[in-house]
Amino acid sequence: MAGDEALLHIFVGTLSADKTTREQAEATLTHISADPRLITRLIHFSCQELPFHDAPAEMQQALQAASIRVRNVLGRSDWNQNPYFTEETKSAVRECIVPLQCGPHVPELVRRQLLAATQNLICYDYPHLWPSLMPQLRRILEECGAHLCVLSDASSSREVATLRLKGALGILRACCKVYSNPIKIDADDIEAFIDAFCPLLLSLTEMLVSVWAQELLAQQTPPQPPPQLNGIPDPSFQFSTKRKEKCMFVLSLWHNELSHCLRIALRCIHSLTEARWPRFLCDQPGMDRLCKGCLGQLLDASHKTLLPLYRLRILNSDCGDSDLFSLFHESAVWKLLKWTQGMCLKIMQDLMFPKRCERRAREAAKYFCDHYLLGFVQHALDLVRWHATPRHLTSKAYIMSLEILAMAVDGREAYRSVIAPNAEEIFTSLIFPRLTFSAEDAELWTSNPAEYVRLQTSPAGDLYSAKVVSSGLMLTLAASSKTFHDADFVHHVVQYVLERLTTHAKAAAQGDMEAARVVDACLFAIYQFNKVLRSIGFGDDRVEWLLTNYVAPAAKYPVGFLRARSILVLSVFASKIHWSSPQAFQFVLSEILPLLQDPEMPVRMQACASIASLICHPHARGVIAPCISDVIQHYFYAMRLMDSEGVVRTLRRTIKHYRDVLSQWALHLTEMLVQHFLHVLERVLAEEVKDSEFTPFTDNTGSDARLDPLVSDEDAVADIIMTADEVLETLTTLVRAVSQQEVNSSSKASGEGGLILQMQERIAPLLYVVLSREKGSCLGFMDASLMLLTTILSLSSAVASSMWRLLPCIHQLIVQGAVDYFYQMLPPLDNFVSVSPEQFFFSR
Repeated sequence: MAGDEALLHIFVGTLSADKTTREQAEATLTHISADPRLITRLIHFSCQELPFHDAPAEMQQALQAASIRVRNVLGRSDWNQNPYFTEETKSAVRECIVPLQCGPHVPELVRRQLLAATQNLICYDYPHLWPSLMPQLRRILEECGAHLCVLSDASSSREVATLRLKGALGILRACCKVYSNPIKIDADDIEAFIDAFCPLLLSLTEMLVSVWAQELLAQQTPPQPPPQLNGIPDPSFQFSTKRKEKCMFVLSLWHNELSHCLRIALRCIHSLTEARWPRFLCDQPGMDRLCKGCLGQLLDASHKTLLPLYRLRILNSDCGDSDLFSLFHESAVWKLLKWTQGMCLKIMQDLMFPKRCERRAREAAKYFCDHYLLGFVQHALDLVRWHATPRHLTSKAYIMSLEILAMAVDGREAYRSVIAPNAEEIFTSLIFPRLTFSAEDAELWTSNPAEYVRLQTSPAGDLYSAKVVSSGLMLTLAASSKTFHDADFVHHVVQYVLERLTTHAKAAAQGDMEAARVVDACLFAIYQFNKVLRSIGFGDDRVEWLLTNYVAPAAKYPVGFLRARSILVLSVFASKIHWSSPQAFQFVLSEILPLLQDPEMPVRMQACASIASLICHPHARGVIAPCISDVIQHYFYAMRLMDSEGVVRTLRRTIKHYRDVLSQWALHLTEMLVQHFLHVLERVLAEEVKDSEFTPFTDNTGSDARLDPLVSDEDAVADIIMTADEVLETLTTLVRAVSQQEVNSSSKASGEGGLILQMQERIAPLLYVVLSREKGSCLGFMDASLMLLTTILSLSSAVASSMWRLLPCIHQLIVQGAVDYFYQMLPPLDNFVSVSPEQFFFSR
């Protein structure tokens, strides 16, 4: 068995930049890996305590590489199905991997890799094949808890106990996740686990909250005011402050570690409540310990001491106008506050309506509503207020607090006691300012116009957007769905928005940026209220007045995001109201048509994606029909610049609506769509190759997927695929439109039926690329391609010669076993036979 020196030499070699050295080290590692006992040795090696504090970087990297090796070997497959792992090896790994990774000297990067490996083992073995796991964990947790209770004074032992506790809690959370799945674990076993560990977990959490609050009080020294030179802040101090921004929310290293421990403990509790409300928490003492001893103490300490201290630090920092989201995201304390608010929200979701709870939890739910609900909601409101002053800040805890307020709107007592008395403040001071064009919007506006446009109508996945969550709370407040809701509040909201709009519209028209941001918030609110205005008596005449006098003129404002917002609002309302006259609609349409060639790309993208409902309106035909070719050219220009299925969908709707005037451009449209699809497909294939090249890197690093830069590339590939699929749908629509127009004009009788046949000649290469084996049939285009083939054959009187080469492709797909598409392949085969039977049976 290789010793520590030999293993160090091997792993340093695997990280060498020299190819020969690296290959020799990897060969040696492969050779010694024939012994299954090596995995145990690697666990001990990666968890060893380095002889001195400032160890060489290559030694630390070697330990991390060893831990990655452990994770890869154990995570490759279920080791119970792999004869490589003997029972002796598995027993030795189970015995050492937990206590060793909980060592206080183990580097965090090594601990994470071993925790991931342990999670795999838990999936394989726990609980039946690993009965010693919970006794190991319980022993470590009790030892650490006892040390923290008696070591409240400054001592290195408290940091040691906290680091060990963090490691053990991470493993405990993996166990809790196993017992949160009622499909794999019997209900009685889940209850037994919770009854056994919930008391210990709550006691540990209460103790951690107490120690955390004590450390907070000990470290609450307010920051010193910045030094000045002749009444001016010292530039050197400002420079050093910028370098210390990441430490803005750090009170002490120990407080950070305590925050990590508390966060993991809360996540354990959260996991135990996922399947059903635990029996242990169905009585009054259990609810008191959770809501008062754990969450209540934490919330009180945060609001009384922590948040005022942080406000002083922010005021004394030099962070510009940033909302500090990235700093909040990296802070251990704010991660804890996020999960604190998340746990409060979980309890509210489970217990706020006692009649909806299962029978055993109803008393606990009533007790929660009587004693703790209002406190949770008030704390959430105070946290939202804190994020509004001295400037608007955004953290995930803030987002969770908004969710709590939205949840509280449906509760009678919470609404009457907290929400209703503060409703005006909530909207005017806390919600409305968040609806403006933000710094994040400005960044997307310049760096990724396609994403900016997509988020305007489809913000799904943008879970931590202050604008999205604030608008959700606004609609929840305005929609009076309960009898105890204030039905007049929505009128006050609409009146406030209109007042702000009329007040700032003139300045925004002159390019004033602050006024433009206010107008943008007003237009965004109007856009969100598109389903509410009619229900409150805001008739079509008033909506038309609003669109004509404020929304349509914004299309000519000098500020780009107002032009984009104007067409988005118009696209929602244009088809929903009865216009006073065709001329009124055509005036609005003439105002926004120039946006199709706007100099700012996001405006042009928004126009192309949103204009369909306007140009497909009955009153628009007289304006659009004469210039339909120019409009479509603008679509294609936008399609070449960005991958947006919305733009292609707009093109499809336009083709369908103006099919009677498009036949003369049908072949040109077909060629352009085919070329665009092939161009997009080429990009998809290139991205697939790039991803396959980077796959080993992502596997070996074990990095968090959320931090992996390839994740955004995968999202981009998905957008490209959806765009290409929409192009195929558009081709199908074009074929149907041309065929219908030929039927209506009786062109087949006059011998002009060859147009569809010419379209076949142009579409055949596209279908061959998708259906042929060389390019692969697994890119998500099979359904749309087979539908296009079925449609164009069914509407044809003959089959073009280039289409026959598709028959062998379909045959090859059947031979290869493409059973998922078997039923989709039958209609085109039938059409080949029906349209041209002789060629089908006698062609070679």
